[in-house]
Amino acid sequence: MESSIKNMRGALSDLTMEQFVMKNLETLFGLEREEYLEKATETKGNGYYSRSFQSLMKNGIQINVPRTRDSGFAPLALQLFKMNQDQVNELVLTLYKKGMTTRDISEVMVDFFGDSVSHTTVANLAEQFHGIREAWEKSPLDSTYHAIFCDCIFITVRRGDSYEKEAVYVAYGVTERNTRELLALDVSPTESTATWREIFSSIKKRGITNVSLVIADGITGMEETVMEAWKKTKLQKCVVHKMRNVLNDIRPKEKKEVVEDLKHVFDNFDASATREEADGTSESIH
Repeated sequence: MESSIKNMRGALSDLTMEQFVMKNLETLFGLEREEYLEKATETKGNGYYSRSFQSLMKNGIQINVPRTRDSGFAPLALQLFKMNQDQVNELVLTLYKKGMTTRDISEVMVDFFGDSVSHTTVANLAEQFHGIREAWEKSPLDSTYHAIFCDCIFITVRRGDSYEKEAVYVAYGVTERNTRELLALDVSPTESTATWREIFSSIKKRGITNVSLVIADGITGMEETVMEAWKKTKLQKCVVHKMRNVLNDIRPKEKKEVVEDLKHVFDNFDASATREEADGTSESIH
């Protein structure tokens, strides 16, 4: 499993988010077939067949589904494609919530798939998923990263009978090979430096000792939090958030003109750009 997780992390730069989700689902399919074959000893695995689904992505997706010689195997995870997008988001976020126990995951699976699924099957699948999640969260990381991008995406999640916005923490790094890797994915009710501190501590334990730059929004205390994790690391506030903050203080009728000026200020990333040119451009629009 650790080898599969490492290979998946290494291939992230070449995978779209949809492909990444498909790889995870195919891993679950494989684990389900292994469990089936342990009980159905009279049959064997018999390769894969391709299924096309339209329910999650506009253009449809192709996914490899494992099969057996007796044709009696059907992955429970295929039920995911019968859900609407809100249900899928809720399930994925809940399963990824850090510290979730096997019993919690079992209860979630029962809620979504009903009592027709045996408790043993649910418990086994939950345990397998728990193993994948733990392997992902504990997989070794490179010692050095050029940059780590940090941001929160707020998604509506159902809690009991109510719906609330919760923060999905995402951190991905740029390696010395100039490839991207997803480093952390976590859920918390709000965005705070306390949670970022925990995330930084976690990825440090997985091997990260040197980071040149952390890119984040302007959340209060982030610079100190970064310095606690890596003393020599610089913090760069996200350009998009900076532009939004500036535009918050601009009259509506003047925003269009200011947006064009801001684009000119921040869009100086070619090899010949200099700090002096950027400073001069900045002064010219005030």
